[in-house]
Amino acid sequence: MDAHDEQMDKEAGDLFKERLNRSPDPLGATVLRGHLMVEQQLIAGLEGCFPYPKALNLPRQPFSLLVRLAQAFTYRHVNIRLWKAIHALSEARNYLAHDIDAPELPAKVEQFVSHTFASPEDRATLTYGRNLRYQLQVALIIVCRAIEDGFKIRDRDTDVS
Repeated sequence: MDAHDEQMDKEAGDLFKERLNRSPDPLGATVLRGHLMVEQQLIAGLEGCFPYPKALNLPRQPFSLLVRLAQAFTYRHVNIRLWKAIHALSEARNYLAHDIDAPELPAKVEQFVSHTFASPEDRATLTYGRNLRYQLQVALIIVCRAIEDGFKIRDRDTDVS
């Protein structure tokens, strides 16, 4: 290896270390964890819809399939706004997964948050004066509750006993 190759290796290694050792982005971490939380809520709800859900191996299915299945099972019981919010969350997560710097992440999170609340007034009441990460956390709780409630209502409506 010549001096030029060694210098290139050192620069590549330094760049990798700098990117790897950056201080964690709290908004990005919340998007990733929130996406997992929503995915787990979808799986939990869907498992109750099948007599033998293990055959589907739901945790290994694509997120988009889980969302479509949940929509199919709860379409009458969940506000359409929820699905728009979940789609926006998925877009934010995918954007973050494919762009390490993610300069547009706050705008993507803003889309998710705005789809979650029924009105700007509701959002202002629940998150008045709080930062975007806090608003994201509140929106994630609302979405997970709505998913859970949608499956509970569906189960109650389809119970024939």
